[in-house]
Amino acid sequence: MPVAELDLSDDLALIREAAAQAGRIAMRFFRRDPEVWFKAGASPVSEADMAVDAFLKRVLIGERPDYGWISE
Repeated sequence: MPVAELDLSDDLALIREAAAQAGRIAMRFFRRDPEVWFKAGASPVSEADMAVDAFLKRVLIGERPDYGWISE
């Protein structure tokens, strides 16, 4: 089925709710000095990043297991 014909409203609702919840998770770390590690190239990643990524992966893959997951 061409993308133009797909009804993506359920996906949009899922993504919106997951993003809102992920934002609430991230805000729990705001101004709380989260632990930070450095990846290759001195790029930082914090425990907030890891918590949000784990949440999104669990929720989105749980709801759409055939979609796959790519994370930094």
